Amino acid sequence: MDEERTALQEITESMIYGHDSNEYSYRSRFFDDCCRWEGVHCSPTNSQVIGIYFYFIKKDSEEQWFPDMSLFSKLKQLQELHLVGNNIGGLDNPEAICELANLQRLDLSINSIEEEVPPCWGNMPSLRTLDLSKNEFRGKLTSILANISKNIEVIDFSHNLFKGFVPFSILANLSNLKHLGLSYNYHLEVETEDPIWHPSFQVQHLLLADCNLNHQSGKGIPRFLSTQYNLQTLDLSSNSLVGNFPTWLFQNVSSVLSLRSNCFVGQFPEQLQSTLSTLDISDNHFDGHLPLHFDIILPQLFEFNASSNQFSGNIPLSVGELKHLERVDLSNNRLSGPVPGGLTQNSTLWYLNLSNNSLEGEPLAVNCNMPKLHWLLLHNNHFVGEFPACLSNS
Repeated sequence: MDEERTALQEITESMIYGHDSNEYSYRSRFFDDCCRWEGVHCSPTNSQVIGIYFYFIKKDSEEQWFPDMSLFSKLKQLQELHLVGNNIGGLDNPEAICELANLQRLDLSINSIEEEVPPCWGNMPSLRTLDLSKNEFRGKLTSILANISKNIEVIDFSHNLFKGFVPFSILANLSNLKHLGLSYNYHLEVETEDPIWHPSFQVQHLLLADCNLNHQSGKGIPRFLSTQYNLQTLDLSSNSLVGNFPTWLFQNVSSVLSLRSNCFVGQFPEQLQSTLSTLDISDNHFDGHLPLHFDIILPQLFEFNASSNQFSGNIPLSVGELKHLERVDLSNNRLSGPVPGGLTQNSTLWYLNLSNNSLEGEPLAVNCNMPKLHWLLLHNNHFVGEFPACLSNS
């Protein structure tokens, strides 16, 4: 369609202005058929544009892009709009895309957009994904979230400049919600406990790091998580949360759990079994011994960070029996005894940090085998002897 071709030409010209050598510029001008342009998807039935996938086209450009969103609104059948990593500094006519009745996914992540979010972005009837993460969006989130559609599945506002008080109760009726990210909005205050509410959703990925979580209700772990049975990823880092070691979360979260930089206390549980692949409990006040049977408790563990706590005793031999382990950080604790030989023999590790403990004996076994190792930090311990020659194969 002539109108769509003209709009696409104006969009690409605004994007590549001053960069005629850009590969995208060459390709877009070489093909008269816009549906053959890289990043443009058209309907096979009527050739109207249904998807724009412009990823990192201007990532190395010194000039910021300020796209006119009214040009995108002329693509009447557009279902997906992805402008990720294009050095966007701001948007002209941002509310214009609310005219796109079929838009299902809007992804403006990894830019430098300094805007307030138009309220209509939240209640576009067909919208399933709204990803504004890693920008400089500002303003109060409550009005946006309060008007968001029953249909939304993915909301990610992480790494922005949003502010204000956000009660989770305004999300209660979003029955299709699968992914929610509010992390690293330093001026937000997120509250899950007051007022009392009951979620209609089963979320899979919940990212609530460094957003002043539950500071009005005692800095506890959100209670609604006990009824979330599909959680794959949970990040509650850097919120000054308090309480005992939250053993029950190991049963509710299946893949990635981060409790880093809080004020939790207690000992690592001995009796549980979890499918977690990544566990970060660093920078808390946990103490006692690490469990003897790590290989039974966390058999799928890929990454383990327990640094900056008060763990004592030996490193369990069973840590070396974890078949998928690639990253271990036990630094800044009170651990003693030798480094388990199994941790350095036929090892899959690429990162090992045991610094600032009271470990002793030889630093590594003579017959060590760590071919993937990139980082080895052992300083401030009580090791003696020499590094074995096998380390040269790392």
